Amino acid sequence: MLYICYKHIIVLKIMINERAKYTANLGAVTISTANSNLDGTGTISTLITGASNGTFVQRIFIKAGVSTTQGMIRIFLFDGTKTRLIKEIPVFPTTKSSINSSFRAFVPIALNIASGYSLKLSTQNAETFYCTAEGFNWTY
Repeated sequence: MLYICYKHIIVLKIMINERAKYTANLGAVTISTANSNLDGTGTISTLITGASNGTFVQRIFIKAGVSTTQGMIRIFLFDGTKTRLIKEIPVFPTTKSSINSSFRAFVPIALNIASGYSLKLSTQNAETFYCTAEGFNWTY
């Protein structure tokens, strides 16, 4: 069951008595190109894009495909023109092996993105990360 806070309804300007349908929107991307920029320049990859009525992104999962060194995963919001840094996730040194899993992070982001907006990601170091966004599109 998916619970929706009244704040999310107000932000998207949905009437309380209006029927709404939610369609799953799962975004996935692999990032591996080093990019230390904080201004959205350099190599950044699109994780998920807002649907025609908007998309609510609940959480992002990040899983390293390799052993990692200390660094950062950056989440940007792109509005079609400008890219803004909205969150940084620290990456801790982890050596994956048969008994140790690789680095992983669970990011509860709870963000409404408008139609045409998108979330983009980059990694500080040239290490491979598999990223998944879990969200849903609004339909009315």
